[in-house]
Amino acid sequence: MRKYSLLLQLTMILSLNWFSSGETSPVIVAKVNQDAITLEELEARLKQTTGQSGASQEPELLKSQALSSLIVDKLVAQKAAAMDLKSDTTFQRLKQDHMLNYVFLQMYRKYVSSLITLTPEEIEKYYYENKETTYKTPEQVKVSHILLELEENPEIKDPDKRSKEAIQAVLKKAEEIKRRAKTEDFALLAKIFSRDYSTVPRGGNLGYQKRGQLLPQFDSAAFAAQPGDVIGPYQSQHGFHIIKVFDKVAEGYKTFDEKLQKEIEKKLRGEREMKRNQVFLDSLASLASYDFNDQILTPPETTKVEDTIWCLVVNKTDTVRAKDAREELYNYTLYNRTGQLTLEQKKDFFRTKSIWTQLKILQQVAKTLGYFDSPETHQEEKRFTLEQADSTIRAQAVPNYNPSPEEIQDYFESHPELYTMEFPLHVYHIIFDDSSTAIAVRDSILAGADFVEMARKHYPGETEFQEVAYDLGYISNYEMTEGFHEEANQLQVGEVSQPFKTFLGYHLIKLIDRKKDKTLQEVTPPITGILKEEYKKKSEAEWEANLKKGAKIRIYQEALDKVDLSKLGSDTTSPEPGIQ
Repeated sequence: MRKYSLLLQLTMILSLNWFSSGETSPVIVAKVNQDAITLEELEARLKQTTGQSGASQEPELLKSQALSSLIVDKLVAQKAAAMDLKSDTTFQRLKQDHMLNYVFLQMYRKYVSSLITLTPEEIEKYYYENKETTYKTPEQVKVSHILLELEENPEIKDPDKRSKEAIQAVLKKAEEIKRRAKTEDFALLAKIFSRDYSTVPRGGNLGYQKRGQLLPQFDSAAFAAQPGDVIGPYQSQHGFHIIKVFDKVAEGYKTFDEKLQKEIEKKLRGEREMKRNQVFLDSLASLASYDFNDQILTPPETTKVEDTIWCLVVNKTDTVRAKDAREELYNYTLYNRTGQLTLEQKKDFFRTKSIWTQLKILQQVAKTLGYFDSPETHQEEKRFTLEQADSTIRAQAVPNYNPSPEEIQDYFESHPELYTMEFPLHVYHIIFDDSSTAIAVRDSILAGADFVEMARKHYPGETEFQEVAYDLGYISNYEMTEGFHEEANQLQVGEVSQPFKTFLGYHLIKLIDRKKDKTLQEVTPPITGILKEEYKKKSEAEWEANLKKGAKIRIYQEALDKVDLSKLGSDTTSPEPGIQ
């Protein structure tokens, strides 16, 4: 009895040790039919989601969305595994092409790329042999610019006078900006004043430029300047440019660092692999046997024959048909401008240059060597089949949809707030204490004086305020004093109003721009995109609901609560900094 008791204790101890020494069982957060979703899978999906969205959403919502996407993935995978694609001719053709490419890649790695050797000494030698021609870096400057455009006064009838005054005004403005650029942030000034809208978002930055890449009007001056210099203005067909030089890079050579060594290695390896691959293919082609159908090959390629009739048999096994042979010969003669080939030239082409022949030979060699029957190939075939079935199922989520003209018009009419301009009028204005001064200033403006200069002279307040206060930007009827918008709305673009009074004083208004309400034709493309996106979301929701019908889905809340939501977004990679 004692022996039995000791044996039982020993057995229990060994059992406990065996269980404790094994790996910890995964925590299951959900089950979808027979498949489990583990805590590890959920956390990995959450990390992927927060990496894409920057964890901008609520953590609990992110967790719910991540779990939902995993449930959908399991359901799609289960449906894909049960899907029979044997009768799908499109899939069978795709699978055949994919498996041929897969097998050829395995052969290429074994008989070509793995046999290429490249030493550090060879890489270094290539660098110094090509240093002058390939790795020399030219002199460069890093510059930013502010572009000012001419703004001619349409009320000045004399074109010469109108142009002259516009140039004088822009030069005066340029000199003022240039003065401020010596002490203020150039990028900020560019965002305020520049009319080169392609560079405004990055503060006028043109990046590093080589000699001859800048406009000829200021190319040499930019290279003659020193970092920190503000030069100009220079006139071009675009307007007047103020330039700031931020950096200069002298002529030199690319550093032979690790990055460049890898680039050279990749280049040399690619060249050697190409040569080695050609030797490999030529050796196989030289050992092959070819049976030609002289009767079909002798006439010109334009001669009509049945597409399926044979032209060539390789190694007594694989046949090249007339359609493929004719197309390949035609493309070869067209590209190389060889003219009509003789029968012997055609035979030589198929022995040495034909892609079809090479594919047939490679396929035969792969079969002989057992590549199509290897476990790796069968695994890849299984993976590809499941991937294609998965894609087929997911494609059903969003059927093709293009909104009708009636749907687009209905959306347009039901969303007037999106397409009616709330702030349609861009106005300049000057306010006066008395009407006589307002009348006199208006007369001066009509005689040719600049509205902005008059505003700076007569606008009340400090100089800094006068510089900007005249420009009210785009205004609406709801934000202005009574009668102001009505006066402005009566003007044509470029017209100056008569003086009119509000409780603030006497006003002069100049209408600079008028935005019109959007027409249906203008907004049809964006509305089409909106409707397509709405349809997509609705279709995906219906598809997902149908996918879940009849499925046994169980959520384990206790396990789900173990997800540490406080760490969401902490491991995400910061985006690379943009060009400074």
